[in-house]
Amino acid sequence: MVTAIEPQAKVEDTTCNIDENFGKCFYGRTAIYEDSRRSGHQVLLEITVQEPQEFEPGKDADIAITTLGGTQEKGADNLYFDITIKNLSEEAILGPSDVQLVANSAKDGDYDVRSVQDDVVEAYWDAKLEPGQSSTMRSGWNFNDASEPTFKVRIDGLGGNSVTFSHK
Repeated sequence: MVTAIEPQAKVEDTTCNIDENFGKCFYGRTAIYEDSRRSGHQVLLEITVQEPQEFEPGKDADIAITTLGGTQEKGADNLYFDITIKNLSEEAILGPSDVQLVANSAKDGDYDVRSVQDDVVEAYWDAKLEPGQSSTMRSGWNFNDASEPTFKVRIDGLGGNSVTFSHK
C-alpha cells in the first residue's frame, strides 16, 4: 500500500519560523523555538497559541490589583489564550519558572494588562516538561482595551528569547 505524502506547503501553513519572522507568529500556528542553555543543553520547543477568546471571570476570580503601568481599576475586556508547549529537547527540562506569559494590546502595551485566575483560567505557567512531554493551559487576562491583542511567551527569562503571537 502506498501512502500519499502531504505537500511541504501544508506544513508551512501551520508552522512559523520565528528566526525569519523576528520572533513573531500568527495565532493558531506553531512556533519552533530553538535555543541553548549555559549548561550546553539544547532547548527545542513547539509553542502554539490559539486565537484569543472573550470570557467572563468567575465571581471569585483573582485579578491582579495593579498593573505594572500603575492602573488600579479592572478593565472592561477579558480574554483567554489557549497555549500548548511541547518539549522536543533531548535533555533540557522546562520548569515552571522557565516560561513567562505576557498579554498586551495596541492600547494597553506591556504594562496595563492584568493576569486573571479562576476555575477556568490560570495566571502563570506551572507545568514542568520533561523531554517529550507537552502541556496546555488557558491563560486569562483583563484589558482596559483588548483591541489588537498580542500574546508573548518568554522562555528562560532575560537569558532566553520570546515568541509573540498576534493576528497580523
